[in-house]
Amino acid sequence: MLRFGQRYWVYFFPIVFLVYVMLSAYQIDFRAFYVAARSVLLELDPYLNPVTQHPELYAAINAENAVASGFIYPPLAALFLLPFGLFDYPTAKILFGVVVIVSLISLCYGLTQGDRKDPTQDPIQDQTSMIPGEAFLFITCSFPLLATFERGQIDLLVVLLTWLSFDAYYRRKNIPFSAFILGIATCIKIFPAVVLIYYLGKKQFKLFFASIASIVILFFLPLLCFKVSVYQHFFQFVLPKVFGTITHPIPVDVHGQSVVNNVVKAIEGNGMLASQDFANGFMNPLLQNNTIGCFITGLILIAILLKVTQKKEISYQIYAIFTTINFFNPRAWIMGLVWYIPLFLHLYPNAKTTSQKGILLLPLMMPPFTNLNGFLAYAIAIGFAFIPPFMPMSHPFSKPRSAPISL
Repeated sequence: MLRFGQRYWVYFFPIVFLVYVMLSAYQIDFRAFYVAARSVLLELDPYLNPVTQHPELYAAINAENAVASGFIYPPLAALFLLPFGLFDYPTAKILFGVVVIVSLISLCYGLTQGDRKDPTQDPIQDQTSMIPGEAFLFITCSFPLLATFERGQIDLLVVLLTWLSFDAYYRRKNIPFSAFILGIATCIKIFPAVVLIYYLGKKQFKLFFASIASIVILFFLPLLCFKVSVYQHFFQFVLPKVFGTITHPIPVDVHGQSVVNNVVKAIEGNGMLASQDFANGFMNPLLQNNTIGCFITGLILIAILLKVTQKKEISYQIYAIFTTINFFNPRAWIMGLVWYIPLFLHLYPNAKTTSQKGILLLPLMMPPFTNLNGFLAYAIAIGFAFIPPFMPMSHPFSKPRSAPISL
């Protein structure tokens, strides 16, 4: 880590601008996390809007005067976020920002360790596979990162956990740890479960069933703290057409709090910007709010990837699968493009022409309002599998340090 910092620290300087965005933004997504955490501390249901009884827990945009609180993640996520509820909102925002920054740097560091040709070679000294510093600079200046800090999203941490799960299995053959980490990632945000489709397709049954068991146990573990009604409200929020809509016997009163000219007027977060327009775009616009359509489309896209990349190294395959996760999400915004970062850092060192580098940058730099970023990331996962510099090569994930895993 020390050598990584010495070589690359200057390329992470744009984090200063991300911090500025964070401090001036209301962070509507983190606000929903924070309200859920505070609700748990107050022994309330994290999926119900608490603003009537607790005016300070008003959540602009995501909840407003709705019955639901705007928190859409599994119950374990509410417990995971609990420590942030112990602080006032400005302090909690800063602490959450630190977690996101650490997740970003840890992911980048992990990828420099994993993506090298010789697993015995120091990646910082291995000039043949070293990731250029400019790649990290581009990431920190990208729209997905700007939107992540504007909205206060948790995707970077979830990507890191999912990658750690992959690394634990394919480099260290540690099935229990890999399944446990993937279970945590899935119970924070559902979509990491998509990689299970890949493991099943590759007949990695031990990892598949261990991960399923981990997810089920961790998903229902919060029943030790929550009532069954909390789970009922979660399913109602996620699948209202199946489980019905959330109801509450008490009318919702926001006590005059609102958003005026994009500025929050509220007890907490007063004067902060509700939006800075970095997240103005959908990654799956054709199937927005169509859960079944997204699931079917995602399966088809994964099937195509498995066919096209079957001769590629394992890391290419799994990073390509990451690009399909946004197609499973009926509410995918630009923040979800952080799932493209592993594939980008995997491919960028081998890009030999300016044109290739420019193409790799498109999903990160294309303005979100075009709604093309997600499609571009998937197209790159398909297209670069056929470009000669990116054809199969020796790779540590296909030759683990111990006995190889056959795929």
